[in-house]
Amino acid sequence: MNGLILLADGFELVEAYTPVDILRRGQQGILTVSISSSLEVISNIGVKVLADTTLSQIDYRDFEFVILPGGLKGVNNLKNDTRVLDLLKYYNQNNKFIFAICAAPSILIGLNFLSNKVYSCYPGCDINTNGTNTLNPFTRSSQTILTAKSMYYSNDFGLEILEIIAGKEIRDDVENSIRGHKSK
Repeated sequence: MNGLILLADGFELVEAYTPVDILRRGQQGILTVSISSSLEVISNIGVKVLADTTLSQIDYRDFEFVILPGGLKGVNNLKNDTRVLDLLKYYNQNNKFIFAICAAPSILIGLNFLSNKVYSCYPGCDINTNGTNTLNPFTRSSQTILTAKSMYYSNDFGLEILEIIAGKEIRDDVENSIRGHKSK
C-alpha cells in the first residue's frame, strides 16, 4: 500500500518520522509531503527536514492512506490549508485510511469525522466534539480511522498502522527487528 504523511512547519518530529521509519522497514510506500511550496519543513523543535515531495506535485487520490502528525503549530497549519481539508474529505468519503496522532485528531473533529465515535487525542485538543476521547494510547475510531494520544505512543502507532495496511506477520517481523528479537 502507498501512503502520505503531511508535513507542515511546526510538526512533531517523532510523531512523523517514527511511523515513516516503521513503514519503510515493512516495505510499505510512504511519501513525506510538505504542504508548502518548499521541500524544507521545520519541526516543532527547529529540526529542518527535506520532504520527498510537495502536496502540489502529487495527486493525493493515487494513495491509500494519509498520516497526520501532531505538533500544535503544524496541526494549525494543516487545518488552515484547504487542500489538506479537501484531501481528508476525499479520503473519508472514499474509505481510504486516515491515521492521526496527538493534536491532529482535532482536524478530524473539526470535519465531523469523529462525531459519535470514540477516539484518542492529546488532552485538551478535543474541544467542540460530540465524540468521546477515550484517553487510550490509540483507538480505532472506524474501519478507516485510527487515532493516537501523544508522541509517547509513536512507535506503537506506527506498528498499528503497519498491521492495518500490511498485516500482522509483517508488523511482527518489524516489531521483532526493532526490539532486537530474532524473526521466525
